[in-house]
Amino acid sequence: MFDYVGPQLTRARLADLLNAEGVADRAYSLFGAHKEEAIAIAIDNRPPGWVVFYTERGSERQLRTYDSEAEACLDLLSRVLGDEHNRFDLVAGPAPPAEADEAFRLWLQDHRIDRTELADVDWKVQDSPWKAGEPDYRRYWIRITRARRR
Repeated sequence: MFDYVGPQLTRARLADLLNAEGVADRAYSLFGAHKEEAIAIAIDNRPPGWVVFYTERGSERQLRTYDSEAEACLDLLSRVLGDEHNRFDLVAGPAPPAEADEAFRLWLQDHRIDRTELADVDWKVQDSPWKAGEPDYRRYWIRITRARRR
């Protein structure tokens, strides 16, 4: 489990903590909802106790049951913070490289961010084809907490 130090976690406190960490809302559900076409980590209070699970297209995997909300919140926190990708938003692409580059430039301009001011940990770029043998498409992601700063 995650080494959390602070007041006993509730779903409300957990929501504030995940928001402060810049975790994308799409990465978790604090009330057991199954998110359409998304892989998320969910927490719910059910008759056997508090449960935490991965959900994808309505199915539940790696379900664990806890006696308390605080224990379940720690599990969800650990799972969510263990995945660095959920702290980024896709801001340009997928598109051919020149188009994605221009879309990223415009996104930066619209958000008044100078690309030279971005630290390596604040953004990611990936070139990959949709299918084998096709040309590469480019994608740009920005760290959510970096996009909030202006």
